[in-house]
Amino acid sequence: MRSENVKGSLYLIKESENKSDNIYKLIDENVSENVKESLYLIIDSLHSQPNQNRIDLIEQTHKGRATMDRYIKILKDAGIIEFIGSDKTGGYFLTGKAREWL
Repeated sequence: MRSENVKGSLYLIKESENKSDNIYKLIDENVSENVKESLYLIIDSLHSQPNQNRIDLIEQTHKGRATMDRYIKILKDAGIIEFIGSDKTGGYFLTGKAREWL
């Protein structure tokens, strides 16, 4: 087991044979299971097709704009995704750490 400091919060991460399990441990334990399922869908989508904008993610998850903004904030705060590029043409990508774990 090792510790990871993410945005001032300390998370304990259990080393696992399946490295992708580790990325999901960065998501706050207080997040409901339904929200976690949507977050996992976003992570998987960005893993298979990087550089998606908010509209792309909304279409894939069938969630509203405000809900997607909350999901993006959760993933950004956990250090799982980042926005790269201009506001008009940029998109979301998994961070280097997240890509290593998937």
